[in-house]
Amino acid sequence: MRPEDNPIGFVTNGVHVPTFLHQSWMDFFDRELGSDWRERLRDPEFWSALERVPDERYWATAQEVKARMLASVRERLQREYERKGLSPAQLRHVTRLLDPQRPGVLTLGFARRFATYKRATLLLRDRARLARLVNNPERPVVLLFAGKAHPADEPGKQPLRELRQLMLSQEFVGRIIFLEDYDLQLARSLVSGVDVWLNNPIAPLEASGTSGIKAAINGRLNLSILDGWWAEGCMQDNGWGIPPANVQDPERRDALEAELILATLEEEVLPLYYTRDESGCPEAWVQRSKRAMMTVIPAFNMRRVLFDYTRGLYQPAAAQHRRLTAEGFAGARTLADWKTRVRQAWPKVSLRLLTDATRDLPRGERLRLRVAAGLNGLTPADVRVEFVARRLLPEAELTPPPLSSYNQPPREGLWQARFSATEEQDTDGAMVFALDVEPKECGQFRTEVRIYPWHELLSHPYELGLMKWL
Repeated sequence: MRPEDNPIGFVTNGVHVPTFLHQSWMDFFDRELGSDWRERLRDPEFWSALERVPDERYWATAQEVKARMLASVRERLQREYERKGLSPAQLRHVTRLLDPQRPGVLTLGFARRFATYKRATLLLRDRARLARLVNNPERPVVLLFAGKAHPADEPGKQPLRELRQLMLSQEFVGRIIFLEDYDLQLARSLVSGVDVWLNNPIAPLEASGTSGIKAAINGRLNLSILDGWWAEGCMQDNGWGIPPANVQDPERRDALEAELILATLEEEVLPLYYTRDESGCPEAWVQRSKRAMMTVIPAFNMRRVLFDYTRGLYQPAAAQHRRLTAEGFAGARTLADWKTRVRQAWPKVSLRLLTDATRDLPRGERLRLRVAAGLNGLTPADVRVEFVARRLLPEAELTPPPLSSYNQPPREGLWQARFSATEEQDTDGAMVFALDVEPKECGQFRTEVRIYPWHELLSHPYELGLMKWL
């Protein structure tokens, strides 16, 4: 069986929106969308109404949330400086850009567990370029970092030390700030309040990255490697996706991805944020922020997760349990005996094409395909023989093969059909299966035939992991 036919499915993660949505946004939704928004979390059409909300009112709420985050950060820094015996002048210098009364400085956030694969210090690879970016007087930038490493993770502690040292250097004082005592309160404040949320994992090691979801439901824009949830959630108009560098050398990979993130900040993020109308509202930024909410809230909330689990996993599992346990577990015994018989026979099952299928087949014409299946004691009812055609794409690529996930819709460029058993046998006793093929689409296709075991009591057609291709 090929990896793409693995019957193990997935449910993409989500977050509990009422827990991680800032109260100011809840009040905003009550006013602008109606109080029933809590019951419409999975409805994309409902959330599209945000498009019609005046930009000024939306931006005012976003800035209100940001101002509260900045005030909270200043309070934390004040407590830290007082505890360390540092002067008020030093505190004022560090927090000069964190002004809740003037929350107009672009603020980036990175807060999570400090594991090496998360690459907290990726942007620091080119310090001179980063220093120029954050110190631009016309378009200043502040980076807020927070997080903890596991006590036994010595490599994970190194980025913490590096950030602590860097924030004291002259070119980064007040521009890069590391916040101590990372906890849930600080995490919620940052994901709801920063303008841009950073996530720099080494792909494909990010299992989910739900902090980015929490940021997006608050209208904050992700600037992240396309891994974890963001590989599904990024639509390029609701944030920025950084494609993983397709290189093997780790140093080269990190350099390429860091360069791309910095270039995106310089060429797209900063101009979008600092381009304002007469009232000071960054209209294009607000549109992208709205898109983050409209696309992420209905797709990545916990209600959708529970719905997917229930529909795709729990209900089928419950139905399968009832089928197998009925009448004193008769179904379970039948299926177990059948699986034993199939596994013993499968190594010698064979498939052979009897029809010349190399010629072009004009649309509207039919071709009768015949294959001989050596079943090694199995019956035609024990197997399924299928025809699979995949369109040839540019550069000799193929339409991805058929997937086994329960909720995969039909896809253009993919064509499947099932052979029927005949009463005919080949000269060696193999059973003959036949199919009348009539093209449904024009173009070049790669055609294949496959055989796999089938029983009505299987929980999934590919449950046994046995398949042969011709």
